[in-house]
Amino acid sequence: MGFAVGKKIGNAVVRNRVKRMMREVFRHHKSELLTNIQLIWVARKKLAAADLKTYDRVFMRLAKRAVLLK
Repeated sequence: MGFAVGKKIGNAVVRNRVKRMMREVFRHHKSELLTNIQLIWVARKKLAAADLKTYDRVFMRLAKRAVLLK
């Protein structure tokens, strides 16, 4: 799993917070995903001000769309 947060998102503190939140959501749902997959989650500007529940909702929507759930 790769996480990409561009410089347009904010300063280093904001970008690192976004990556930490993305990693946390992935860690919680790791067992629900198919094995032997490679993905990259690219953050958008709205995620910088989002809470953990929003990250969770976004990740699950993307996983269902990409047919990555068991």
